[in-house]
Amino acid sequence: MTGSVHACLHKALNDAKERGYIGDNPAWKAMKAKKNGLRFEGAVWAADELGAFLAATAETELYALWHTIAMTGLRRGEACGLRWSDIDPTNAQMTVSRSRVPLGGDVIESSPKSGQVRIVDLDEDTLEVLEQHRKMQIAAQLKAGPKWQGTGNYIFTRADGRPIEPNSVSREFRLAVAAAGQRRIRLHDLRHTHASLLLADGEPIGNVSRRIGHADSNITAQVYEHYVPGAQKATATRFQNILKRAKNQAI
Repeated sequence: MTGSVHACLHKALNDAKERGYIGDNPAWKAMKAKKNGLRFEGAVWAADELGAFLAATAETELYALWHTIAMTGLRRGEACGLRWSDIDPTNAQMTVSRSRVPLGGDVIESSPKSGQVRIVDLDEDTLEVLEQHRKMQIAAQLKAGPKWQGTGNYIFTRADGRPIEPNSVSREFRLAVAAAGQRRIRLHDLRHTHASLLLADGEPIGNVSRRIGHADSNITAQVYEHYVPGAQKATATRFQNILKRAKNQAI
């Protein structure tokens, strides 16, 4: 089963499960049965590359979108589906409950890929970026007047207020990367960069898995294991320290 076909079927079956039509998602079992199919073979940025890209795009129209994906690990469709009601600035949290995905020549809105709503904690910088973006959006709406077509309270929109299209976001990201003079990666690789940098810095895999919306931390382990440099060495050293502590206590 190819990745795109599997993803589409997985999404449809997840929706059917949520509506009570089926008890389980057989496509999820097919995914887990793969031996190496979940291994990520794309590219990720180092922290300095990501920082340089965000600095270079800070004054551009879609900066808030790039920043949000980079700082939260959201999928493209999840970011496109965000509404202002999903942001809780008091508790510095974001609710991820929907995804906008291309289907044929249209864009549909459904549940996240895992089928589960999740809460993502936000850092102070991201809250500030979103607040500034909201002010600019309100100003654009006032300027547009009756030409404003935004009705869903979406965070990331076109100039006329309609929700931004996922495929156009990917195209804009390619252009932004080129304009910033950075090594080429895909938009989805911003998500992979988020996860890989956290894991490389020692963040527990369970925390990363929940943050990026994997249904099972085993998926996270399979996808990102080879992006954690020195992971086995760190494990060996940790076990060595366990024994040293035990010996010291025995003396």
